[in-house]
Amino acid sequence: MTATQVFLTFLRETCTIEEYFFFANVIGKDNGNKYFKKRPLFKNDFVEAYLSRNNRHLANFMTRLFVLAPNLINKRHRNPRWNWIVKRHTRTRTEERRWSNFLGKGVYFNYYRDKWHYWLCYRIDWDKTEKRKHSPFKKGETYDFKLKDKQLLFRNIYG
Repeated sequence: MTATQVFLTFLRETCTIEEYFFFANVIGKDNGNKYFKKRPLFKNDFVEAYLSRNNRHLANFMTRLFVLAPNLINKRHRNPRWNWIVKRHTRTRTEERRWSNFLGKGVYFNYYRDKWHYWLCYRIDWDKTEKRKHSPFKKGETYDFKLKDKQLLFRNIYG
């Protein structure tokens, strides 16, 4: 699998169908980044291309995705998982108001980043892949990632 296929597999396996459509819409059409207004962000190799152009590693991609597509945070209220995250991290009505205005962005972002890191650790077979998790992509090189069985993944990722 390529890095783009790994990312799309992550979305298919860990997100609900509504979340998947939310990510697809924001990444494909409405990313909110002026740089990608005339040219599309999503291409067949958008993960590999971005990581190799900027000398970044795969584990850091989810963090960079929120920078490349700021509408993932700006339109977070349209994500079906948003209400669940708010209920999980708030206790009182006052705290909820304060949290949703400022801290919600960080917890929302951390939720997906942690989910990505956990999925990479338990779903990618790093022993059979020539690429290490935290080694940067190099221009012109292609990497093939192997997946482990799904049974190892069901520990804590679907929460």
